[in-house]
Amino acid sequence: MQHGSILFADDQSRITALARRPMTPSIPAAALDDLLGRSASRADVAQALRWALEQQGETVEVLEPDDAWQWAAPHRARYESPEWTWRR
Repeated sequence: MQHGSILFADDQSRITALARRPMTPSIPAAALDDLLGRSASRADVAQALRWALEQQGETVEVLEPDDAWQWAAPHRARYESPEWTWRR
């Protein structure tokens, strides 16, 4: 995970190709499809995350889209910020 995201497939090499200046090659990211040896759907990942959380005794509640949007509102500015995304 990077910044709370799950990388399904690694196509980040495209960023290097689009860069305006040379970039130092980095270790490839661990992508879910590489780890599983197959593509995973969003439903597969959601089910696996729910199962893992429930195994830890967590209660999982599915939010309606409007509720999810409202819950995320206080966090949106940070996570949409290019400065935050690309900080090292």
